[in-house]
Amino acid sequence: MRPLPRPSPRAFQFAALVLLVAWGGAASGVEPNSVQVRGSTTFMPVAQHIAESYMKEQPGAAITLAGSGSARGYKSIMDGTTDIALVDGPPPLDLKREMDRHGTKLVSLTVAYSAMVAVVHPSNPIISLTPEQLRHVFTGRITDWKLLGGKAGPIQVFIGSPTSGMTQAWKTAVLGADDVFMAKAVVLRGREKLPKVASNPAAITFMSSSEVDKHVRALQTSGIAATTQTVLNGTYPLRISVMLITSDKPSPATQRFMQYFSAHRKGIEMAGLVIADKK
Repeated sequence: MRPLPRPSPRAFQFAALVLLVAWGGAASGVEPNSVQVRGSTTFMPVAQHIAESYMKEQPGAAITLAGSGSARGYKSIMDGTTDIALVDGPPPLDLKREMDRHGTKLVSLTVAYSAMVAVVHPSNPIISLTPEQLRHVFTGRITDWKLLGGKAGPIQVFIGSPTSGMTQAWKTAVLGADDVFMAKAVVLRGREKLPKVASNPAAITFMSSSEVDKHVRALQTSGIAATTQTVLNGTYPLRISVMLITSDKPSPATQRFMQYFSAHRKGIEMAGLVIADKK
C-alpha cells in the first residue's frame, strides 16, 4: 500500500486571495461568471489550483477564494456572503443549532477524504497510539511520554484554532462530545504547527496527512498507517471528509464550478487527498 501522495510545493503558495480571469469575457464586455469560495485554510490550496485551471478553460469566469476556516465558511453560506464553502468536517455544534433554528437548508458534495494524523518530532521513538491514548494526551490526562512507551519527559501539546474545521473534526473524533482540550495546550494557526513540532522533540499535534513532510513524522493509529487504501476503505479510523457546501438553490455558475471541481481528479490528488469515488 503506497503512502498518500505528497502535495506539490505550489499547493502551499497560498494566502487569502482573489483570482480573476485576465483574458476572455472581461475584455469582450461579457459579465463574468462570478463564484466566491470561502473556508478551510488547510485545503484552500487545492481550490486555488483548480480555480486557475477552470478560469483558463472558461473565459469570463471569475473565482474569488478566501481561506478563513471551515466554521467561517459555513457561516458565510448561512448569511449569503459566499457561494461555496470549502470545509473539512461537519459544522460546529453552535452553528448546527443555528441552522436548525432558522431552517437553513444546505447541499453538500464530498469531493475527497483526508486522514487526520497525530504528528511528532522524527526523533520520537513512538510509532503508534490508540484513539484512547490520543484522547488522554490531548485532554491532559497523560502528560509524560514515558507513560506511552517513549522517553521520560513532558508532552508539549499544540492544537489548531477553535474555528478550524480540522480542530473541530479532531475534537469530535478523538475527544468526543464530553471532553475538551487540555488548558495548557498551545493554540497555533494551521501553518504554524508543523515547524513548531519539527523543532521540538517533546511536541505532538494533529493535521491532515497531506500536510506532513520530512521534518515531522505521522503516527499510526492503532497500528494502522494512513494510506490511500486505508483512508478510502475506512479502515484508518481518523478520516475526514472534504466537502463543498452551497445553499439549496446555487446559481448556475456555482453548479458549473462545483461539477468541475469534483471532476478535477488530478488537482485533488496533487494536494495529497483521496478522491471520494476512487475505485
